[in-house]
Amino acid sequence: MSQAGETKRQNFNVSPAQEALIEWLRQWIQIDRWNALTPREREKFPPIAPDFVLELMSPSDSLSETQAKMREYMSAKVRLGCLIDRKNHRVEIYRLGQEVEILDSPATLSGEDVLPGFALDMRFVW
Repeated sequence: MSQAGETKRQNFNVSPAQEALIEWLRQWIQIDRWNALTPREREKFPPIAPDFVLELMSPSDSLSETQAKMREYMSAKVRLGCLIDRKNHRVEIYRLGQEVEILDSPATLSGEDVLPGFALDMRFVW
């Protein structure tokens, strides 16, 4: 049984630069949305966009390509996305239907109303 606010983590391939600390932070889907899928839809790549996406750039990633990926997520109706640029200590916050917000060296990142209670201490990222 799931409780309100419970989330389901969806596993995807993670580059080596995204280290174990960040691996589990990739994408979340609210459990009620996951449970609405048929068993067959859950077997492979489900036809559902996550509610929350976190992209941690590796040194070889292109900012423009990663930003394009974030725009793709948002066009798929992702509610909240965070693009972390470790090299420049910047975070771009993508919210569905809103302009991108840029944060310089934030101390924490929040899951806002999409992932209540989630806070990432950025000291572990920088």
